[in-house]
Amino acid sequence: MSKIEEIRKLPKKTIFILSFIVLVSFSLMYGVSITKKLKVEDHLHTLSYSNVANITVYNKSEVVDAKTKQKGYLFKVKFDNLNTNQVCKGLIFTYFRTKNIKQDIDCK
Repeated sequence: MSKIEEIRKLPKKTIFILSFIVLVSFSLMYGVSITKKLKVEDHLHTLSYSNVANITVYNKSEVVDAKTKQKGYLFKVKFDNLNTNQVCKGLIFTYFRTKNIKQDIDCK
């Protein structure tokens, strides 16, 4: 005869705590992605892309400009320009101190 091992159930309190942690982590990830999109949308309006949709931020990284040695953020983005009906992809670099914005965006 083989022995059947009992499976011990997790306490309800532990399940509640784990569920709460997962829910909070997903909501924080969603909040961070929304703030990235809003920042990029604001930068695009500054760069005269006023009518955009379907903004996707692939990456946001902190970088240093090789020429000026200034720190800033580099956004890798994709969006639809509704004025010209084109899909645009590219990079947006924003400086920390001066708030200047550089772009390398290609629309097709």
